[in-house]
Amino acid sequence: MPGRQSSPEIVGRSTEMDHLSRALDRAAGGRGGAILISGEAGVGKTRLLTEFVAACGSGATILVGGCLALADGAPPYWPVVEALRSLLRAEQPALARLAAPGMAEGPAPGVLDPESQAAGHAGAARPDPLRGAEDQVFEPVLRVIEQATGLGPVVLVVEDLHWSDRSTRDLLTFLAGNLRRHRFLFVGTYRSDALVPGHALHTWLAEMMRGAAAELIELGRLSRAEMTSQLGNILGAPPRPDIVDAIWARSGGNAFFAEELLAAMVAGQQDLPPTLRQVLLARIGNLSSAASTVLATVTITGVPVRHELLAALGRLPDEELMRAIRECVDQQVLLVEPRGGGYTFRHSLLREAVEEQLLPAERTVLHRACARALTADRSLAYGSPAAELAWHWYAAGDHGRALPASVEAAVAAQSSFGFAEACGHLERALQLWESGAASDVPGAPPVDGLQLRLLAAECANLAGNHERAASLARAAAGSLGPATAPGSAALVWERLGRYLWDAGASEDALVAYERAVELVGDDRETQVAARVLGAKASALMLAGRYAESHERAEEALDVARRAGARREEAQVLAVLGFDLAYLGDPGGIPLLHDARRVAEEDSDPDGVARAYVHLATLLSEPLNRLDEAVVVAEEGLARVQATGLARFHGAALQAMIINTLFRLGRWDEGDRRAREAFDANPAGMAAMDLHLARAKISMARGDFATTAADLEAVKALSARAIDPRFVVPVLTLEAGLAIWEERLDDARDAIAAGLARLTVSQVRRGSEEIEGARATATALMKHLRQLKARLDPAAAAVHQAADIYTTMCEAEWSRLEGASSAELWEKVAATWDTMHQPYPEAYARWRMAEALLARRARSGPAADALRWAHATAQRMEAEPLRREIRALASRAGIDLDQPAATATGPAAPPSQVPPAEARLGLTRREVEVLRLVALGRTNREVATTLFISEKTAGVHVSNILRKLDLRSRVEASAYAHRLGLLDEPGD
Repeated sequence: MPGRQSSPEIVGRSTEMDHLSRALDRAAGGRGGAILISGEAGVGKTRLLTEFVAACGSGATILVGGCLALADGAPPYWPVVEALRSLLRAEQPALARLAAPGMAEGPAPGVLDPESQAAGHAGAARPDPLRGAEDQVFEPVLRVIEQATGLGPVVLVVEDLHWSDRSTRDLLTFLAGNLRRHRFLFVGTYRSDALVPGHALHTWLAEMMRGAAAELIELGRLSRAEMTSQLGNILGAPPRPDIVDAIWARSGGNAFFAEELLAAMVAGQQDLPPTLRQVLLARIGNLSSAASTVLATVTITGVPVRHELLAALGRLPDEELMRAIRECVDQQVLLVEPRGGGYTFRHSLLREAVEEQLLPAERTVLHRACARALTADRSLAYGSPAAELAWHWYAAGDHGRALPASVEAAVAAQSSFGFAEACGHLERALQLWESGAASDVPGAPPVDGLQLRLLAAECANLAGNHERAASLARAAAGSLGPATAPGSAALVWERLGRYLWDAGASEDALVAYERAVELVGDDRETQVAARVLGAKASALMLAGRYAESHERAEEALDVARRAGARREEAQVLAVLGFDLAYLGDPGGIPLLHDARRVAEEDSDPDGVARAYVHLATLLSEPLNRLDEAVVVAEEGLARVQATGLARFHGAALQAMIINTLFRLGRWDEGDRRAREAFDANPAGMAAMDLHLARAKISMARGDFATTAADLEAVKALSARAIDPRFVVPVLTLEAGLAIWEERLDDARDAIAAGLARLTVSQVRRGSEEIEGARATATALMKHLRQLKARLDPAAAAVHQAADIYTTMCEAEWSRLEGASSAELWEKVAATWDTMHQPYPEAYARWRMAEALLARRARSGPAADALRWAHATAQRMEAEPLRREIRALASRAGIDLDQPAATATGPAAPPSQVPPAEARLGLTRREVEVLRLVALGRTNREVATTLFISEKTAGVHVSNILRKLDLRSRVEASAYAHRLGLLDEPGD
């Protein structure tokens, strides 16, 4: 037998090593990345990683973890947990402190301690049922790694991703997406031959390639020459040609296969069968009976096995057990896990080969023995004791013990935020319960099928599987009987409504909420009633039915206050404030502040986040206080990031910021925010608003492929939604896209479908996108006038929007009749000017110039309007609009590069063209602030003058300094004076 089993030098991997080295160099320079290495079992993935890690040197922090073969027996996030533990042993104190227990920036309690995941363990973390694993695990782990990258490059290595659990995959996606601008490199490996059709890793790999820009290294087999070098390095001398011929024919260049074949041949096993499986069985077949006994036990566990468990099973006397384990290790069949101290197979194929040799009865006996030993002493488990027990009892066929063990394993996984794994345990428990199994554990409480379904539904929802959650909740609702208390039944239907809404089935959700209200009946004095009524009000609000929502919310608020239900009170106040604001009641905004205050007093971060979302939405949309909306949304985003809710509410706030930046004409900022938001890989309902927000900018800039892709993504996610936030904007943007691409029939179809979905209470949100749909002005005017006439007179906020869009449509109508009205277009432009929305203003000024030129009016006002519109379109990179403006100017012989004269005459723009904001890249509000700063005003004086908060004034000053690349208010004042900004007329 040769003195070594593997080649001391890596062979045939120079290209791959260079690829990894370049990726590390980029990461060291602050350009994080992800590398995925695929290859069949034994091709050399682990060896490549070993060499790469060694080449990284001491300048990088290396975090290494591996997925376990039996995901059910491993704690959620196991490979990341294993990797992070190396920080605790880091030689640099600064690194060790990052993961030290109790550090505020470290991972959530229980993540680094698998034993604390057992149900009922003292100190085990308890998840917030309103928050997913992303908020309670992902953000803390991200903060630890972010801080580690501040000390040097960090390389996270995770092997055997084909065995990864759902929670681990989600966490790795989150880290790779969020660390792309840090000194971070993720390297993962997986077996390509393990990815059978339907394997969960297929979808994850596609997400990593698309969302995290991961690079793929497909590790192929060695060539004959490379394999010859490998064999020579192992033997210490050039191999004989016959050995090379034999091993090449049988291994096909698989490095591990070649090593195993060479070991067998050197051991004198010349008559080996041609397949590797037979070679492996021949190797383990030469082991002693005691060693085979050890291998059988290690095989059925699926995870590394502690020595104490092997001893506790009592299959071998202590001394014989030690000799048998030593034999397995010496023959390189088993390895000693350096980090956990357990025994595991050197290669998974060895474990599979042993498992195939076991009789079904042998497996049952071994599983039962392991389950009994773990029941007697849970410290014998290598991973999660509850999960290992559940697996062994189930595999042993003891369903009476497997049922409560599976429930316990689910609770343990849930306590460590492994919601996907918890759902898997509960699905197994449900299968057992439905087959008639009953708990056979003395003293264990009976398993309740209703609660089992509800718990499984909640875990599925928190894991992001909203459709499965709704299915389980529907089954729970269907199991309700006459003996079920009405309050309990109402909560079941309320949860069904929540899951249906999250799944996009909003119409079905409203039906479920109404059933919950019916079950509450006249009992309007309880927390249950407050929750149910508030949930129905919230759904009506999201559906745009503000008057109905307001009525239900007022009742829910009264019930919540009588019942002392503070959390429900905060949620209802937010809904009520939103409704009132949309109905034109000035009391809506104060109610939102009240909602935030009550949520803060009740330590309800979810309620605080919702209040911020609603307030930012109102400021941005009906109230058109755009700069203030950005400030509030930014403040809310900082709050949700600090409280671990960034993944849930952060996407909504990011979308709100992007939409508002679009209206303000700050598209570069909007693009940047969209990239950052999508780097976090949003999914489901949370991604819809972001797709819509990005689609507006991409369409206005002429990136029609991105627009179409975003709209398709939203349509796929919202196929069953009635929420006008999704349905109407998608159809309107589709119409706008079709117009730019000159597909007028498609535009008409989209407009007709959109108008059919609108109701009076949805005019505000639907009308926001309507300017893009100009192909059917006749139908649009008819419908818009009808809808406007039916508006509630109290809905002042809606009336302002309806007025501008009605005027705009009247102007379009004049174009359709062949006599475009320059006066109407001037009115439209002036209104958009007062609303600080430069893009539609530029469009209106283009149309105004077109109308003036068509009636052969003097060209001065038309030229000034065109130059202003062109400067604005060029600054925002609104390429489709810019092309149209340049085409009109070319036809009219207008030089767009000439400065605009001061406008005169009845058809001229209301201000000088181009104004200060067009020249400086500032918003109108920022120009106002800059003028006041130049006059020496403090932030407080600026706020008083402009009727804004002092904090908002400070944000404006910071934005001005950043945009103009200035360092102080003194420089800003000098800059304004130098440009003569104080000599220009203000607004």
